[in-house]
Amino acid sequence: MKNAKQKKFDWGKTINIAAVTLVAVFAILLILTKFSFSGFKIYVVTSGSMAPSIKQGALIVVKKSDNYKIGDIINYKIETNLLETVTHRLVRIEVSDNKTVYITKGDANNIEDNQKTTLEMINGRVVSNLPFAGFIIGFIQTGPGIILLIVIPATIIVYEEIINIKNEIAAWLKKRKANT
Repeated sequence: MKNAKQKKFDWGKTINIAAVTLVAVFAILLILTKFSFSGFKIYVVTSGSMAPSIKQGALIVVKKSDNYKIGDIINYKIETNLLETVTHRLVRIEVSDNKTVYITKGDANNIEDNQKTTLEMINGRVVSNLPFAGFIIGFIQTGPGIILLIVIPATIIVYEEIINIKNEIAAWLKKRKANT
């Protein structure tokens, strides 16, 4: 019977791969919350007004459309602060002064929203949501989040690569010395 050589598990390589994957996934998600791609944009739900349909901390994907109907969950800009958005269900559509306005309401709210939203204010219809993933994105955007989820993994990656380079140089020097 031949003894098969067992390869020793390489924790360093595993940690390096995990760190690279972690940094890549969070970087991509963070980028997607800032930019729109092919009409899709990602937002973080910051309140529980749409529970149980969409819980606080969910990451939602919205797609821009020219046609919305009652029952759609839409994401729209707030008139008083265009940097903030709301994600609520469309409950009524009215035509006022030859302009279509959309009336929304959070599923967990008892009354309709005061804002009458126009088509220009709507970012899009919610097409998907990932529960709790928004908490991670929100955390990444803080100082401690950047350190924990970007800086530390990046430091581990750089450290591992320095060790690999050092080992390669040592092996090259050893081989060179043996050849002389």
